[in-house]
Amino acid sequence: MSRRVKAGVAILAGAGLWLGGCMHQAAYGRIDEAGKVPYGFTDTLNPDGGYTIRVLLPQWTQDPRTAFEFWDRRAAELCGSAGYRKHLHTARRQMIHNPGYTPVAGDYILEGYAYCNAPAAAPAAS
Repeated sequence: MSRRVKAGVAILAGAGLWLGGCMHQAAYGRIDEAGKVPYGFTDTLNPDGGYTIRVLLPQWTQDPRTAFEFWDRRAAELCGSAGYRKHLHTARRQMIHNPGYTPVAGDYILEGYAYCNAPAAAPAAS
């Protein structure tokens, strides 16, 4: 490799590290349909009484377990103290393929159903 190519690689690597330091975790919150908040969660009430919760986190998320933490937090908010049962059906990380280049990891997606438990019955008065 020529000296010029090595210098270019070093500059790009340094810029990547610098930009990586600027990246931060996505904030917990609802995804804004208007596109102002592209990452976070959405939820919908299903006809069977459960909720579909979808979490979308950016590719620079440092710990993929954050998606599971967001999902559990939202389910707990929806179901309250009664708790919930969960059925996760999608957990993936998309890959971005560009012809002639190495694939790049994309966003994290986690989706599943939350079913709220019935509240505990109050003890009968004697």
